Amino acid sequence: MKKILILITFLLILTGCGKSMELVCTKKVTTDSNLIMNNKMEVTYKDDKVTEVTQTIETDLSQTNYNSEDFIDKLIESSKEEVKALNDLSGISAKYEKINNGYRYILKINYKDLDEEKIKDKVNSLYGKKEYTLDEFREAFLKDYDCK
Repeated sequence: MKKILILITFLLILTGCGKSMELVCTKKVTTDSNLIMNNKMEVTYKDDKVTEVTQTIETDLSQTNYNSEDFIDKLIESSKEEVKALNDLSGISAKYEKINNGYRYILKINYKDLDEEKIKDKVNSLYGKKEYTLDEFREAFLKDYDCK
């Protein structure tokens, strides 16, 4: 009996039962106007439930008519209210950063801390509900992404 318990314990440790896992998915989009967007979704899940998501979108304007410091500054400035509204919600943080020839948008969602009543009327479906299974999340948001 003792050997069986040791074997079961060893198998649980080996398989990482209850351990958080991460799925990293990427997608590159180039528009007709040569705007390049590198999208990355880092999905943390535990026991098949998505617990956190970090979405990073890096936008490269170097090949467009919009590649100017002034345009990028105005774009980031015009997004301040949207970012503040997101940051006021529990479980969500968002920010824009200026990068070389463009900007980066980072949205972090901690599904355990989301307040369903406060998010139900929000447009972005990534935080439109409090709980996703990994398969639901893949089907809803990662169809066009390369995941590893």
